[in-house]
Amino acid sequence: MRWWLTTLVLALLTTSCTSPERPPRADPPDVTDGEWRTETWAGLSVDVPASWGYGAAPVRVGGSVSVCGPVAGVGRPVLRSDVCAAYPWLRGMPASAEPYVWLGADLEPGAVRYDGAVVQETIAVEGTTLTVASTDAGLRARILGSARPATLCRDATPAPGEVEVCGYRAVAGGRVLGFAEQVAADVPEAVVAAARRAPAATGDPGCGPRTGEVVELRESGRTIVLDLGCGTVDPGDGTRHLLTDEAVEPWASPMARASLTRLIGQQG
Repeated sequence: MRWWLTTLVLALLTTSCTSPERPPRADPPDVTDGEWRTETWAGLSVDVPASWGYGAAPVRVGGSVSVCGPVAGVGRPVLRSDVCAAYPWLRGMPASAEPYVWLGADLEPGAVRYDGAVVQETIAVEGTTLTVASTDAGLRARILGSARPATLCRDATPAPGEVEVCGYRAVAGGRVLGFAEQVAADVPEAVVAAARRAPAATGDPGCGPRTGEVVELRESGRTIVLDLGCGTVDPGDGTRHLLTDEAVEPWASPMARASLTRLIGQQG
């Protein structure tokens, strides 16, 4: 009897430690129609399928590295959720059955092969890293091959009629370009009008200039600065107004909302 109970317990323990069944693997997005978009992190720009959403990339939390947020899609090393998965993944168990791209993850270059034919490739490029995971070797090669120096939000002034949104994140020793994109020409005026309707920011807000997340709207002849850390807006004339949601909405795209902690909102 005792032998039988021992055998049963061992069987149950063995069953509980095996890998749980994964959901059916999603097919890679159909990218034959040529619809791609550009993503930027630090000095790197890369093209990804336009249909992809946003996830999260590995980030150091305390003494460990975790992915805090969804994995599929395009991820940056940002806390997008308080639900985190430890990285590296358990052997043979990638946390996503769908393709993903990580920008700026603190990973060594190389390839990792998982069960189910998922291959995760990381390269060092333009002073940062680019990671692509997919079952499709052609898709991985196309994304990795599109890596190039970022052109938006650099030293050159935007051409007349063009507007760049540059989102910066605070990092140790300075700040990093978290995202960059172009927006419609009427966005700056909408932000300026909203800023001027807000109360003036009087005195020192107590956080210092540009100590946290900062967004710049750059156009020919003017730069509007939204200091998300201090909660102020400089509409380009040297004055400061309190930051309001009305001044954020015109430029806060899905890319911005996946890149800046101030815009991620309540986590969970």
